[in-house]
Amino acid sequence: MAAPDSATPAPQPGAAKPRGGPGSPSLSDMLDGLEALAHSDAPVRVEQMLAATGRSTFGPLLLVPGLLVLSPVGGMPGIPTTVAVLVGMASLQILAGRRYIWLPRWLLDRCARPALMVRAIRFMRPLARASEAVFRSRMRWMTGEAGTRVIAALCLAICIAMPPLELVPLANSTCGGALALFGLALTTRDGVLAAAALVLSLAAAVGIAMAVAG
Repeated sequence: MAAPDSATPAPQPGAAKPRGGPGSPSLSDMLDGLEALAHSDAPVRVEQMLAATGRSTFGPLLLVPGLLVLSPVGGMPGIPTTVAVLVGMASLQILAGRRYIWLPRWLLDRCARPALMVRAIRFMRPLARASEAVFRSRMRWMTGEAGTRVIAALCLAICIAMPPLELVPLANSTCGGALALFGLALTTRDGVLAAAALVLSLAAAVGIAMAVAG
């Protein structure tokens, strides 16, 4: 067995490696882990969800929360804001160049009811099957270190907008979709999808701004 690299700090509780990569779990794998948690009668903590979805990469930290906001469950008050805090903190730390993402205990201890998780998972299953059939690793420079930081900056901007957008019907569904696309791009290392997500996010931002102003 190879000796551990002494220059690499050990992960702290609540920490996650910021990069996606070839070893990232598929969306179906993540949903399988969440579904196993949802079979419990007890509320499921955010920390358990992150562990089940592969907290060692940044992609799942965007993908699963983004799909949660996009699902019917995302219309419940407070869920978009909680997701915005989680993703926003992760994005800030990536922009700061941290090797591991730290999340506070109060956020990790937030809970979701199993019944709500089951509803969200049922919504995500068809999306998982479709995405795994279409997206693949290509233009990997778009999801490398520099690309990941650009995505983190865009996700941070999205997260800043999400709490006030709870007052605008369906606006946060667009935000959740953007986060999910960026997360899927990092998970699959698909640079074409990352570029498409960027264009769609900018178009959505213009649309939301016009709707709010109008």
